[in-house]
Amino acid sequence: MTSRTTFRSGFVASLVAAVLCSGCGKLTFTPWSPGGTLASIDSYTYPSGPYQPATVTLVDTRTGEVVWSTDVPVGKQLSMRFAEGKGNDDQFTPDLLRWAIQDGGTETGSLRNSQPVPGPDARRVDYTLRDAPEFPR
Repeated sequence: MTSRTTFRSGFVASLVAAVLCSGCGKLTFTPWSPGGTLASIDSYTYPSGPYQPATVTLVDTRTGEVVWSTDVPVGKQLSMRFAEGKGNDDQFTPDLLRWAIQDGGTETGSLRNSQPVPGPDARRVDYTLRDAPEFPR
């Protein structure tokens, strides 16, 4: 191995370590925070506040039918994740939506509710705002 190859290998290893450790101690895996995990794991979080009371609706794009919908209470958040192939053994609802209404700001926890849903090519998530202001009950 030449000194030039050694230098390149060392430089690449240092660069990778720097990128991986940038913000060490600050980087946490928080799947249920608004904005998500910055990874493509098909999970989403929708907070609801007094001036942005949220309603989340899942639509079957093949039929236009509303498959599932919830009004997220003010001060809470909806956390949801789609599990591919975990729904029914049919072509209409092959995936499973797992979801939970949590206190606002919750960053971890289990999703205890579930609903079979269409696959990713046949579903749409609609996020709408209700009339504001709306205050917690």
